[in-house]
Amino acid sequence: MNTLIVGSSGKIGKYFVKKKFKNFIYTYSSQKFKNGIKFNMLKNNIYPIIKRYNITKLVLLSAISDPDECFKKKKYSNEINIVKTIEIIKQCIKKNIYIIFLSSEFVYDGQKKNYSETDKILPKNLYGVQKKKVELFLRKYCKNYSILRIAKTYSDNLNDNTIITKFLRDYVNKKQIFPAASDQIFNPLYVKDLVKIIFFFQKKKINGIFNVGEPKSYSKYKLKKILNKNTKKIKNKNYKPVIKKIKLSEIKLLEKRPLNVSMNINKLKSNISFKLKTIEEIQKKIITKKNASRIN
Repeated sequence: MNTLIVGSSGKIGKYFVKKKFKNFIYTYSSQKFKNGIKFNMLKNNIYPIIKRYNITKLVLLSAISDPDECFKKKKYSNEINIVKTIEIIKQCIKKNIYIIFLSSEFVYDGQKKNYSETDKILPKNLYGVQKKKVELFLRKYCKNYSILRIAKTYSDNLNDNTIITKFLRDYVNKKQIFPAASDQIFNPLYVKDLVKIIFFFQKKKINGIFNVGEPKSYSKYKLKKILNKNTKKIKNKNYKPVIKKIKLSEIKLLEKRPLNVSMNINKLKSNISFKLKTIEEIQKKIITKKNASRIN
């Protein structure tokens, strides 16, 4: 009775591999790692892995998750994010395997705020549409699943170039202007909290649809103002960066982004037994002179 993680070499999956959970089986497509099983969604059938390793639970992490990449490679991203994902789900349904599917905050249209799981999903970009189609398939044909609508993730890894660490790197390198959209609002998600949530869900086999992010929502502008304030301790007083307020429409993007995808996570909080971290807590934890000196 094992849990299979499909897409373990990605930005989320690699944190599962580091944890070395007992009774977990990990797959990779191109980035090989120790004890990983090679699995190419476009070429391979998942069933032999399910049978050989006695899989009873599945976590689907594999996806083309960059909205612009989905837009540029429509056919390819549709094949990965919809067609092959649903093929895997069908195999799991036949074996009554519990499924955790990672959806996205981008299934919401961004026209309101504080979305709940019962709100209509009206995605504004292709990536959101792809996630919606898989969600609808699961809801129609599967009874043993959990859909996690995740927010934008970040980590405390100094080399990962996510929200905090990218800001810290630019700060140490004395970047002068930090443009930030005041109309783009979201609930950032600490990736290690996401790993804890997924582990907890697969252990308890929790069913349903859940918004997943930290309890607080921020605009990109407000968040960078907070990051700037908390980062001042590692730089001299003569350096005064400017957090420039802009509109999301001023940023050149190939694909649309919903503006306000802030989510109500009360349902999630009522189902887990631990407290979620805030981005301010994680930033304060990693901002030290020692860490700053390691960033070029």
